[in-house]
Amino acid sequence: MSEPVGPLPTPRGLVAKLAAVMAGIKHVPKRGRNAFHGYDYATEADIADAVREGLAEQGVMIFPSVEKLEWRSVETKSGAQAVATLHVRFCVTDGVETREFLMLGEGQDGGDKATYKAMTGAQKYMLLKLFLISTGDDPEADDAPRKPEAPKPAPAKRASSTADHPPLPPREPGDDDEPTRSPKGAMMPPCPHCKSSKAVIKNRFTAGEYVCWEKSTRGKGCGRKFSQSSPTETKPATEPPECPACGSAEAVQSSAPGEYLCTKSAGGCGQEWRSR
Repeated sequence: MSEPVGPLPTPRGLVAKLAAVMAGIKHVPKRGRNAFHGYDYATEADIADAVREGLAEQGVMIFPSVEKLEWRSVETKSGAQAVATLHVRFCVTDGVETREFLMLGEGQDGGDKATYKAMTGAQKYMLLKLFLISTGDDPEADDAPRKPEAPKPAPAKRASSTADHPPLPPREPGDDDEPTRSPKGAMMPPCPHCKSSKAVIKNRFTAGEYVCWEKSTRGKGCGRKFSQSSPTETKPATEPPECPACGSAEAVQSSAPGEYLCTKSAGGCGQEWRSR
């Protein structure tokens, strides 16, 4: 008499077997390196290795078949390259149940590898989507990682103007100070010392005062200062007194009524004094 046999195992469907394969996939390393764009990726071989043992244990096979092939040519910097687009039908079966679906693959190459690249891409993404394998290789992301933006150059400085900056405070007059030039076309009074009018310009430090400028490009001046009540009226010039320090009269200038300066630029000693 035969011994009693326990209950037979319940047959598992194809979906349950595929789920068991998916549960056994822990991690797919990124062993591929795109040197041109500078990023790592999971290769088709690594993904196939991750699912092969689980499919074999569950008795599941996957059969690919190409249903359609499309070609086109693209121009690149290195010349024309062929682009192959494959429509691949994958048949997943355990010998009892069968599931089929289509997957596209595309490959580009300057030689004869475009078709093989397309087939590899179709199989890689079929396994990724069928078993929900996450690798971080998102095809919707840009191929080339974005480079950090270079700092923008500072805008060129414009020439300063009185509209941009307030006028500087007045400085004290000195021997090397350049007097303010007279407006173009303005009539300047003649110098009462040398009678020149081409070198006469307004003194920017003292209102109502003029300078017979020695550095003028319109004519050689004597370097003396004088006051004028009106640009069109000339007061009779008076000879300046002699310097009490050096005795020179040629270098003496009147900076204000009753005040005199023996200017160094005219060969004087620089002495200042007030007449009594």
